[in-house]
Amino acid sequence: MQAALSLLANKTYRLLIGVSAVGAFGFWFQATVLTWVVYALTNSAAQVGLIALFQWGPYAILGLFSVGVADTWGKRRILLLTQIGYASNSLMLCTLALTENLTVFAIYASCVWRSLLMCVEQPARQSLIPAIVATEDLTKMLGFNASLSGLGRIVAPSVAGVIIGTVGIRYCFIPNVMTSTINLVGLYFLTMTLPRRDARKFDPIADLREGLHIVAQHRQIATLLIVLLCVTTLPLSFNVILPVFAETALGGGATTFGTLMSCMGVGAVIASLIISSRGMTVNSTLGCAIGVGIVQAALYFQTQLVTVALLMAAAGGCAVGLIVGTNAIILTRTDSTEHGRVGGLFSYVVNAIGPLGSVVMGFIVASGGAHAGLAIGAAMAVSAGTVALIAVQRWHGPDSGRG
Repeated sequence: MQAALSLLANKTYRLLIGVSAVGAFGFWFQATVLTWVVYALTNSAAQVGLIALFQWGPYAILGLFSVGVADTWGKRRILLLTQIGYASNSLMLCTLALTENLTVFAIYASCVWRSLLMCVEQPARQSLIPAIVATEDLTKMLGFNASLSGLGRIVAPSVAGVIIGTVGIRYCFIPNVMTSTINLVGLYFLTMTLPRRDARKFDPIADLREGLHIVAQHRQIATLLIVLLCVTTLPLSFNVILPVFAETALGGGATTFGTLMSCMGVGAVIASLIISSRGMTVNSTLGCAIGVGIVQAALYFQTQLVTVALLMAAAGGCAVGLIVGTNAIILTRTDSTEHGRVGGLFSYVVNAIGPLGSVVMGFIVASGGAHAGLAIGAAMAVSAGTVALIAVQRWHGPDSGRG
């Protein structure tokens, strides 16, 4: 904890942390508001599910072909322009809500717009931290950022619920306009010292090929990305499994589901703070992947809320360990000129594959129940992590140290 708080002594780091905190709150706040507003307008769970399709579908299709934009056009230009796009999107939704002209179509259109912006923004966002933070502080900063995201996941939905409950849908988009504007100002000052990127031709196919080639040259990075791909595809689809599990195994409802998701967020925050102080190795990162599977195997046999809550906290910690550990190792073992392309691949695995995997898990749970989803997820996570860990132990390569 002390090591993480030491980051606050640096002015630039404080600004980066502030931007990350505001961004995390804004993301989870808007996600909560959009879910509630669509349900209030349509009274249809299917219509709510379409939010994820429009939010992540374009990114899933185009994201792989934009991994080289940050290495081509420069982080500052991309981040400022995309943040202007996000702020404009928030302002549009707020205006429509205040004038009582907000429709489901407008919300879906805004989700598509955000998804298109993400295609360009994510590689730049992924490579921003290593461009600002010293290598020895990188893992601490990534862990601290993950804790902020976890806190945002816990706090923002509660705040959104209070605002919707007290002032109604009409005014619930105002906070998002505020957070988007604050983020834009913060990014303007944060990116002022970034070096200019040398001119480089943008070729999406070549950039994707180069990114994959860079990953292939670092076999442990390749291994971590493959394991991350396996775990984010199905095992981490708790948002699909838990509603059914809460009802069928625990006899609860929405309150039980919310409690379990909050426990997962708490576990993520605690793990993030530990990581920021101690760092992560390849072995511990793979251990977290196995941990996700062990938690799901244990959940399979549980019917007590307290035990399940503790296991969900452990799942949140293992998930953060896998994601932050992989990210830290990628950024510390590749050249700064490669961060956009390699970081873009990492962002794609986390942000695109996960939502697509949730769709598959939805069919599994619908046909076989929550326990079928837990069994399949546990088998995938434990198998992928164990095979990778055995391979890493046999290699004993020079890149087996701490990230």
